Amino acid sequence: MSFSLQDFEQKIPNAILGRGLEYFEEGLVHNLARHGDSWEAEVTGSDSYVVEVELLANEVAGWFCDCPYDYGPLCKHVVAVLYAIRQELQEPGSPSPKKRGRKPKSASGKKPDPIEEIVAGLPEGDLRDLLRYFSQREEGVRSHLLARYAHLLPKGGRSDFQALVRSTIRSFGKGRHGFIDYKESARLGRQLEGLLEDTSNDAWSQTHLAEAVITQLADVFQNADDSGGHLGQAMSVAFGLLFDLVKPGASTPGEVVDHLYQLGLRAGREARYDDFDWGKYFRNLAAQAVREPAQAAAVIELLEERMAEAREGFSGRYKAERAARLKLELIERWRSAEEAKQFRQEMLEFPSFRRRALEEALREGWYAEARTLAEEGIRLDRQNRLPGLVREWQTWLQRVAEAVGDEQWQAALYEETFLAHRSMEDYHRLKALLPAEEFAEKVEQFLAHFRKGADSYQGGYFNPMAAQILVAEGRLSELMDIIAAAPSLSLLDEYFKLLAKDFKPRFLELYQICLRREMKRAGNRSDYQRLCRYLNTLMKLGGAAEARQLAAEWRSAYLRRPALLDELNKAGW
Repeated sequence: MSFSLQDFEQKIPNAILGRGLEYFEEGLVHNLARHGDSWEAEVTGSDSYVVEVELLANEVAGWFCDCPYDYGPLCKHVVAVLYAIRQELQEPGSPSPKKRGRKPKSASGKKPDPIEEIVAGLPEGDLRDLLRYFSQREEGVRSHLLARYAHLLPKGGRSDFQALVRSTIRSFGKGRHGFIDYKESARLGRQLEGLLEDTSNDAWSQTHLAEAVITQLADVFQNADDSGGHLGQAMSVAFGLLFDLVKPGASTPGEVVDHLYQLGLRAGREARYDDFDWGKYFRNLAAQAVREPAQAAAVIELLEERMAEAREGFSGRYKAERAARLKLELIERWRSAEEAKQFRQEMLEFPSFRRRALEEALREGWYAEARTLAEEGIRLDRQNRLPGLVREWQTWLQRVAEAVGDEQWQAALYEETFLAHRSMEDYHRLKALLPAEEFAEKVEQFLAHFRKGADSYQGGYFNPMAAQILVAEGRLSELMDIIAAAPSLSLLDEYFKLLAKDFKPRFLELYQICLRREMKRAGNRSDYQRLCRYLNTLMKLGGAAEARQLAAEWRSAYLRRPALLDELNKAGW
């Protein structure tokens, strides 16, 4: 839903509109700030809430409030902020905030804003004095000036940015033991993100502010509830600024790029950044900021250290693989193709390297090499107990067999993966490949195989894979037989659409058996409601008489279950 800011009152219920107007008129909207098309403010009442409004061409396109109100799309806090935004913009012809029933002034009778007239007439010296005055008393004014104009300071104002971020963070650490709760974390994250978006285009200013946010927020995570992800988002925006400065083709001064290279290299070694995995971004930043072979060598050395440290367990292997991929990028950019090829061969223990090697081997027609790569991957990841990767390498092996056109080998692979992973896709591939008589023998072998491992909860007889095979082969009568051997309501429901039309008498009989059994075990109203609904299922099967008889049995047998009798009455039985 979107609507015009100029006449939003027409879209909002009177009760919510009136409360929002009261909040606005009582001065409960604070720190209204604009960031492009987005507006943000705090609204205080019984508690303090953060409101965001997206405004596109004077149309309210979206809004958010972190209050718990969920009885409609807009709360009173959003309405209060809409009034504040409209007053801030002073659109010609926009109605002023008003009580219900009070007629708005016409546009022609609207007086000019006195503040605009005063500002227009102030001498430059007085304006500077006002900025100094408010920057000493309003943190928002000070923050805006530092973020937007720090490039006017000597050396880009690095220490000022550090102090700005430090004071911002400290202002939110007022909870018990300095812990920043969920709500405060959200507000802090938004405020820091706003600073980052508000900074000037000066490369040094962007660098110093983003660096200050990253290095100080890394410690905050230990003592904050960021389950909403707002602090993490601020961290991502900060890193995004730095990566934009070092990306290829950026017009960033060389001394800034070198500073970011040194920052990434230094911070990429610090353990404190690895608690939340921020170290990987610093190492990536250093790699992207490389501008000469000697720098590449230093980053490669750092990555080799990480690869040596992070080898244990799944998480460790993943981190080592990530470092190896970044090292390969540097080798390919700054060293020889032969060294890159050698390194890829040495790193085949990592899935991404093996995957790349398989893609190249198949593309170039090196089928023997591709087969070796896939079979080695299967052996390795069986040892590592990684069945998902084993399945992937088996799929690659199938692709190799298909590429060389070896149908016997293909059939053996399809059969192996079908039995191991129970994929009906492999079943149908095998069926398409084998002669009908040979495949018919396979079907009986598969049925015998799966029935040996029949699910115990179905009396040791029913097996879902055997059932899928019978469905695939159209052997529905046999499927009906194994369902009837150990019937349950869940099984009958699962196969109702497929079998009930052709096997109505048997379904009707089995439903009655299961319902009588289930009613003996039933013990609460929800059970009775569920079982009474099945009487309608009997009706669908043409069993009106059977449904009435079963209802009568229950009434007679369970006189001491008033909840059951009540549910039967409600259902009309």
